[in-house]
Formats: sequence, C-alpha cells, structure tokens
Amino acid sequence: MKRFHCGAIGAALPVFAASVTASAGYLFDFEDSAHLGYGDDSVLSRFAMYEAGGCTFRLGWDTNHDFTSDQDLRIEDYNDGASETAGVGGYSLASYSTQFQDGASSWDNDYSHDGGNWFVRANKENGFNRTTGRLLVAMEGNVWQVGGRLNDLDHGEQYTITAYAADGSIIQSIDSPNYAGVGGETLNGRSWTFSLDGGNDAATIAYLAIEMTDDGTGGGFGFDNLTFIPAPGALALLSLAGLAARGGRRRH
Repeated sequence: MKRFHCGAIGAALPVFAASVTASAGYLFDFEDSAHLGYGDDSVLSRFAMYEAGGCTFRLGWDTNHDFTSDQDLRIEDYNDGASETAGVGGYSLASYSTQFQDGASSWDNDYSHDGGNWFVRANKENGFNRTTGRLLVAMEGNVWQVGGRLNDLDHGEQYTITAYAADGSIIQSIDSPNYAGVGGETLNGRSWTFSLDGGNDAATIAYLAIEMTDDGTGGGFGFDNLTFIPAPGALALLSLAGLAARGGRRRH
C-alpha cells in the first residue's frame, strides 16, 4: 500500500503516515505508532500536523468549544491488556472480559481488531471532561468527506458528530447509536463507523467535532481510522498536477 508521509510543527514531533483508500480517499489509522516511538498512553500533541492529498489535519481536545484545541490527546495500544487503569480492571472483575478476544479487555478497544492495535483516546482518568469538551479535528484544504470510528459504544454513551465550515456553520451533524448496558446487542468492545460530507454543493469541511451528549455510565472515548476524501474539484486539480509533472519530466 502506498504511503504518504506527513509534516509536523517542530522537528521533535513524530508524524503519522496516511494510506490511500479504495474510494480515492486517505486514511490515518495510527498503526505506525510504535514505529514512531509512541507507547501505550503516550501524549499525542495537538500541534502535530498530518498531511495527505493536499490537506492538513490537527487533532486535539477543545475544552470550551472555540474551535481551538486546548489539550493533547493520547495514543492507546489495544494490546496493553487489563493492566492500565482501575476501570479496565473493573471490566475483568465484572466478568465482562469474557466478551473480549482472548479474555483481555482495554479501555474503548475494538476486540474484533477491525481497527488494528492503535487508536486515539480521551478518557476521564487523564483529566478529560467528556461532558463539556469535545474531540476536534481541524482541517485545511478542500476536504469534502471526513469519517472515522468510535470504539466501545455501550453503557448509555452517545455522541454527536458534526462537520463545520470555516465560519463555524454546520454542514452536517449525526448522532451515534445509544445502547444501554454491555450486552451482545451493544457495541461493547466494538466500533461504529461514521462519515460526513459536504453534500451536492461540495462544501469544504474545516472542522470535525465529536461531542458526548449522553454520558450514561461509561468511562471512555476512543477514536480511530480518520478518513477523508478531497473535494471533487481538488481531486481533479491533483490529477492534472500529476499529469503536468509527468509531462514535464518527459520533456527533459
């Protein structure tokens, strides 16, 4: 799979790579975390910039809804087992671990491994107020479609996911499912995939916000597989630029 390396603000920040998807889009899946020197619970700087397809992204936690990230997120390793927090130990003590692959559990993991081993999280044990703050993805460039995965929807947790234009106006907003308890009918240990787009007028998305609207009795927030597709016009321009570059090389 072809990889596109990203830039960052400051040479000391490791950066993630994006892969090309079947829908002519791009995917940041955080699976190169260990390769880049991240470990379980490592801080993911809100100043790091990810680039692909002529677009750039920054991920962080917006505590006061001003479209500016105020807190760094964290990188989570699915394979850390049940050793991380009291909350994870609580899963095992409550015998919920039997629902997880190999009997292991972790905060907001995806035990099906559909999302790989690494994801981003913002949990209350690290000082994130999930009922007032929100995960914010700030974008620059002609982003037409953006999506991702929320992990472990259960215990009455529910989120509103909103795509905003640069002026703060809402382009599209959707709600996640809401499941009581942790039974097999919930997304306990599994993920829910979502996608938002700019509609027929190909509106440019400048921000993606994920906000908890019902805290239920859950305790975690897991986000993975940030995907995006540039606006149709931007894709055409990128294709023309590639053709021009190849033509220029042939002339020399």
